[in-house]
Amino acid sequence: MSVSRRQFLQSTVATSLVIAIPAPFLVNAATNPKASHDKAVINAYLTIAADNSITATLPTSEMGQGTHTGQAVILSEELGVQPETIKIEMPPRPSEAYRLFFGQMRSVGSYGIRAWYDPLRIAAARAREVLIQAASLQTELPQNQWYAKDGYIVHKNSERKIPFGELVASAAKLPVPEKPELLTKDNRQIAMADKRRLDTPAKVNGSAVFGTDVKIDNMLHGAVRMSPVYGAQVKKFDRDSVKDMPGVIDVVTVPHGVVVVADTWWRAKKAADTLSIVFTETPDDALDSASISKRMREGLTEDMPKVLRKGDAKARLADADTVSEAIYEVPFLTHGCMEPIVCTALEEKDHVTLWMPTQGHDIIRMAVEKVSGFSNDQMTIHTTYLGGGFGRKTHGEIAEQAILASRAVKRPVKVMWAREDDVQQGYYRPVMMSKLRGALDPNGKIAALHIQLSGPQMGRTFEHVTVKDNKDFFSVAVLADQPYADHFALDHRHLDVPMPLSPWRAVSSSQNGYFLEAFIDELAFKADMDLVAFRRFNLAGQNRHLAVLNKVAEMAEWDKPRAADR
Repeated sequence: MSVSRRQFLQSTVATSLVIAIPAPFLVNAATNPKASHDKAVINAYLTIAADNSITATLPTSEMGQGTHTGQAVILSEELGVQPETIKIEMPPRPSEAYRLFFGQMRSVGSYGIRAWYDPLRIAAARAREVLIQAASLQTELPQNQWYAKDGYIVHKNSERKIPFGELVASAAKLPVPEKPELLTKDNRQIAMADKRRLDTPAKVNGSAVFGTDVKIDNMLHGAVRMSPVYGAQVKKFDRDSVKDMPGVIDVVTVPHGVVVVADTWWRAKKAADTLSIVFTETPDDALDSASISKRMREGLTEDMPKVLRKGDAKARLADADTVSEAIYEVPFLTHGCMEPIVCTALEEKDHVTLWMPTQGHDIIRMAVEKVSGFSNDQMTIHTTYLGGGFGRKTHGEIAEQAILASRAVKRPVKVMWAREDDVQQGYYRPVMMSKLRGALDPNGKIAALHIQLSGPQMGRTFEHVTVKDNKDFFSVAVLADQPYADHFALDHRHLDVPMPLSPWRAVSSSQNGYFLEAFIDELAFKADMDLVAFRRFNLAGQNRHLAVLNKVAEMAEWDKPRAADR
């Protein structure tokens, strides 16, 4: 960074300092196959303006878990500002640079902090260092005499302070350090302290905008009437059955149902409930939970398709004197987000604008392409706060419905599902049945473990996912890398179901953790051992697992006598 003072002063024409944030590389099954460790992908920007405002453009939605606060805290520490001075914004549309999860821009997998931690620190440190260099060149005082604090570059000896905004124009012309010096743990105070959520005040005073809060000039409202059976389409409906109801504007056919458009949502909902409508028949009209459960149990056979083998579990189970067996079953589960499924759309001649809470920006892009034929550049998404997501708001059917409704009435339309619509016709965590068999040696050691799954493989329902060797990424979490048995077998028989499936918070960990740990309890009972002691014995050498187990046992006061009613 050899820049003369004359060159520096001649270069002060920019109005802001923009630092590109390098893409985080997610080294697991969800890694973007197009990303490369050899060539960094620029996917976000840190912008410091002349008025001292600081904005970070990042592709992760705020679903209520504090992601944007966490990202602001990470940036603020290295940059030398307070977290509340940083505004986190989202881009108006997906692009190749943001597609880090299965080649898509999605806010999933708890990557908002863990994937962005290092890239955000690096970007903020780069900005800090060029601002310090700019201050040094402007004052002709050595760089090592300056530091950043509370939005100023401060001189150590004189305490002279220069606001970031006065330096950004010149700093923007300086070369950005490739490997900035990051703060050590001892020098980091903001990230180590308890911080209040930055979005809490707006959510308390009502100024925060969720999808249901969106108001657009000339806007109408839409309520859905969906087919009662998955896969059915509208066969016919009688528009005259609702045309004279107050406020009704139109009835629009959408995939698997209709949207009734009216001047208020409640009027649209009342008309949708009243509408005379007939749906097509499907092969699954008589399908119920009992028949699905029966099919899953019938799938639990010895010749099930393999997922993985480790050691020789089957032989050890055959030879063992003590064998336990259990079958567990979990049902379809709805996501139950606090905020309803909602989207406001305005389709114009050559552009679609959406206001919506979404986790799945590329899926929304595909929905726009499907119903409008517009390219990515002809779409704008205003991402609102999400009142919960849990995987449900990665889907695009609500965007399709709102676009089709807007096209029909040539006005912006906010389409919102009622709670019962989502419970009955939404997306679900898959139903699943699991059979577990475990062998114990005379000392209580797990000699072998065989786990069989019978139920849908959710990965098969996603166009962007390929299930290889019968190992579905969305079905085997927790089980595939269980730490208890060296001799282990895992099988999965896929069962087709017509219900649309979607990751539910923690994806398959939510059911598989229950399957596995409930069965470990049963083995502990069989061995006549304390539940924690049995786990400690069978996790010997698994230091990370033991550390978590021991901490939980300590917090639960496991070793203390329990009260009579516990």
